[in-house]
Parts: sequence; C-alpha cells; structure tokens
Amino acid sequence: MTPYLNRVLARSGPKDALASQAILFLTMLFIVSPLSLYFNRLSSLLVVFGLIAASWLFILVPDLSIRRVPTPVDLASGVFLGYMSLNCIVSLVLGHPVNNTIAEMVAPLQVYLCFQSAKRIQVSKEIVGALLKWMLIFATARAAWQVFTTLTLIHLPAPIYGPLDKIPLGVIGRFIYERPFDPVSGMMFAVALMLYASGIERRLSLLAAIVTAVVLILGMTRSEWIAGIVAIFIATLYAGELAKAARIFTVIGLVLATDFFFFPDLHQALSDRLIAQTVEQITSSEQITSSGAASPGQVASSGQTTPEKRPVRALRLLEFRTALDEFKTAPLFGHGLGSSFGTEVSYDGKDLIFVQLHNSYLNLLASAGIVGISLLLIVLLKVRQFLLLGLGHTDRDVRALFCIGAGMLAWYGIFMGFQPIYSAYHLPVLIGTAWGLAAQLFRTVEGQPAAMITSEMGLTRA
Repeated sequence: MTPYLNRVLARSGPKDALASQAILFLTMLFIVSPLSLYFNRLSSLLVVFGLIAASWLFILVPDLSIRRVPTPVDLASGVFLGYMSLNCIVSLVLGHPVNNTIAEMVAPLQVYLCFQSAKRIQVSKEIVGALLKWMLIFATARAAWQVFTTLTLIHLPAPIYGPLDKIPLGVIGRFIYERPFDPVSGMMFAVALMLYASGIERRLSLLAAIVTAVVLILGMTRSEWIAGIVAIFIATLYAGELAKAARIFTVIGLVLATDFFFFPDLHQALSDRLIAQTVEQITSSEQITSSGAASPGQVASSGQTTPEKRPVRALRLLEFRTALDEFKTAPLFGHGLGSSFGTEVSYDGKDLIFVQLHNSYLNLLASAGIVGISLLLIVLLKVRQFLLLGLGHTDRDVRALFCIGAGMLAWYGIFMGFQPIYSAYHLPVLIGTAWGLAAQLFRTVEGQPAAMITSEMGLTRA
C-alpha cells in the first residue's frame, strides 16, 4: 500500500466511514459522468437509489455508526419529507398514476437521504477537494462527449427523456441537430464558475466551464441559462465576491459577442429561441396555425387539419391559471402527488394539452396545497440560517463549500421554476451531499467562532 493511500485512509476515519464515503462519492461521479447518459429514467433511478442504499448500510449498523452532525435544517426537512411521503401514500391509494406520483417524491427523498448520509461520513478537506476535482473531470468529459455527438449527428438518448418523448431539434443556419438538453451540464457550468471564483482548481474549473457552456449554447435551454446566472450571482454575493462575478459575466458577454460576429446564424438561432419564443409564451397574438398529431406524451385537443388564424395561448400564463384553479378546489392539502392538470395550449403550430405543469412550485401548490408550500418555505429559511452559520467559519475552504452548496441549491431552485420536477433526476443527490459534507466539515475543521457552537443550534465540536 502506498504512503499516499495510507495517509488518505488515516484521514478518512473508520473503515465503515471509508466504505460509505466511497459509495456516496461514486454515486455523485456516476451522475456527472458520460456513463449516465446511456441510462434511461428507470435504470438510472434504480442505479442511483441502489448506491444510496449501499452507502447507508454501513451507517445504520449501531456499532459502526458515526454520530451525525445536528443542523438547523434537520427537523424542518424531516417534517417536509414526512408530509410528502404521507401525501404520496394517499395519492397511490386514490389511484393516481404510479409513475407520476413516485417521480414527485424522488427529489425530496434524494436530498434528504444524501444530506443525512454525508453528515455521518468523516471527511477531510483534502478528500472533499479531491471529490470536487474528479467531479470537474467527469463533467468535462460528459460535456465534451455531448458536443462531439451533437456536432457529428450521433444519436445519443439522454436520461432526461423517456422512450416516448420527442427529442427537441435545434437549428443553427442549415445545421439541424438534436439539442443536448442536459441539466447536469447546466449545474456543473455554474459549479465550475463558482469554484473558479473561489480559487479552487482554477484551470480545471475554467476548462469545465468552457466545455459545459458549449453544451448550453447548443442546447439553447432558457431555464439553464437563467439558473446559471442567478446561481453564480447568489453564491458570489454570499461569498463577498460580486466583483469577480461581474468580471466573469463581462468575459462571457465578450466571448458571446465575438462568436455572434463570426457566426451570425448562431446569434439568430439563440435570439429566436431565447427571446422570440419566450415572448410568444407569455403574450397573446394571432398567427396561422393548423392542428395536427400531438407529440408523444401529449394529447391533441382538436382534430382540425385546415389552417386558420387563431390566438396563440400564452403557455406560462395558462399554466399559472390552471394551477390556481386547481388550488382553489383543494387549498389546504392539495389534490395529491401525481395529479395531472391539463392545460390546453397552441404550441408549435398545434393545439395540445400539456398534462405536466412546467413549474414545480405551481405543481406543488396544486398537489400538496398550502401545507406543502409552507413546509418547503420553512426548509428554505432553515437552509439560509445554516448558510449564514457556515459563512461565519474562519476556514476559507469551509466557507467556499457552503457557498457552492448555496449556488447548487439556487440553480436547482430556479431551474424547477421552469420545468416539471422529473426533469432533473439525481441533481438533488449532488445538492444534498454537498450540504452534508459542508455540515461535517463545519464541525470537524478547527477554527469556527465559539459563538457559533451553541446548544440552541445543536452544533458541537467533535
């Protein structure tokens, strides 16, 4: 055994901690790796939850268990998960679609399990640093592979899509291709820039940011662009590095302007996708439309085939109205997880009914009611409270990890405002683990102010 490995093992604590640590880290690397692109929703779900369960096997054994790190988030997140679990059970008993119901439980369950698991794993700053480095390497490889397959027109089914979903097409000039819609690359783009601003693995972070940015440009996904900008702003705001964020965005703007100058077709494609189509979805106008067959997973609401002029229904506004109407009929506890609320829209020249709201918060409001939304809000307030505690730590690396965790959560939170919750399977694993590791380092790394080690917050030194 090499001296380096001996030092790593010595810093990692008991052997059960090393096993749980390795399995949990393997889960994170699987999610950001190119390998997960070849797994469909069900397969990736089974793999990820199998790995999560394996990481818990060592933690649940009393003689091997590591004392968890209490945080302000524990009680609130446990109550929220309990309510969602009860809602899920009731919904299944009422006959709601099993797939839809279970899908809405995946995200909160993954965050909670991985947060609690990571808090019970003894880690060092060196180990966490190595994990972040390998995440950047795997994410760069994933993005580079997607760029290659996109430009060479190699068909690559992403796990974001089920077997019946239609892969969206992108058009840049005369180049028609399947758009790489990949929330993992979207979040890792923001993470890479946050690490760069924090001075962590700067060269590798910059490389990862560049390659994942190409995926975002080819994907032309508005929600990922908005989420990335907001996440970086929030992370650098709490880190006190807004000046760095301003410089980063200035450089990105200059690079894009240069690309648009040399590739006007790219500018036109992004303008049509990010601006024109957005305006179309939030305003009403008249255009020539003709009804036709709906894309898989959607139901056509009209069988007419003769083109005619009719108003374009604003998708986002109609979905808000749909959620509000459903909320009014069951305001307290909602209609239950897995409920399908149809929204009739004119979209891409067809009259369709979208049965999945493109906003996870509206969906939660209609499905879980005031109780569900209120419990989620309490969790977020407790997370912010814990973040402020972490930012008071005197160790720079610990503070950086808290900021990265806040940025990841902000990215996911913004993204979910534009997408159904099933659209980002397994990103909650990354978020929960990052916060759990931050909690563990907060307790075990020396240097935190004594005022923060209070019995009121339940935080104690190791």
